[in-house]
Amino acid sequence: MHTPMFDDGTVVLRGSDASEMSAPETEVLIKARELDLCGNLLTALPPALFVEGDSWKEVAACRNKLESVPETVGRVRCSKLQLQHNLITAIPKPPAGLQLLDLSSNVLRGSHKLDSADELRTLRLQDNGLTELQLVGAPSLASIDLSRNQLAQLPDLSRSERLGKVLAAHNRLPCLPHQLLELPHLVELDLSFNHLYVLPTFLDGLRALRRLALQHNRLSRHRL
Repeated sequence: MHTPMFDDGTVVLRGSDASEMSAPETEVLIKARELDLCGNLLTALPPALFVEGDSWKEVAACRNKLESVPETVGRVRCSKLQLQHNLITAIPKPPAGLQLLDLSSNVLRGSHKLDSADELRTLRLQDNGLTELQLVGAPSLASIDLSRNQLAQLPDLSRSERLGKVLAAHNRLPCLPHQLLELPHLVELDLSFNHLYVLPTFLDGLRALRRLALQHNRLSRHRL
């Protein structure tokens, strides 16, 4: 496998048949600051990629066959972690400085928890099998996508007061929590394709709201 590195510290290795990396190749990757491994056949990322004290700008390993993320990822600084379209079964511990985490189209089933993500701004968890999500410590979150899961309730978003976009279409939500009122910057709320019977009157209190999607629920005229 040829591993190119550019002058700015970016490594791009897209669309090969690579399923694993040799020690010399891993040594090259460790020196990088931006890493693109999308579209390979990788089943694991070498733990040696994430050495305590290192600082990554971005790690992209989408469209592989990853089943997990090394625990060592929590020891580095990294602003973007793009792991969509894999086989990952658990949410990894966020690295310091993480601003974007994309775990869409994986196999996150059942209940999961995300904590210690103080700088996280964008969270993408759509197209999984989540039935419950606990968010602990994501005060900077501005956008969350939970579409196409199996959620019967939204996570507690009250500690993420900067949220401007909440996407939760194609779930099993029967009602909405009053905690949404604690999101003064919420501009977009997509609740289409859920099980909502009643439109809560407290939505009037969301003064910044500009887009509310409610199509394909179970609302009836006398309950609006």
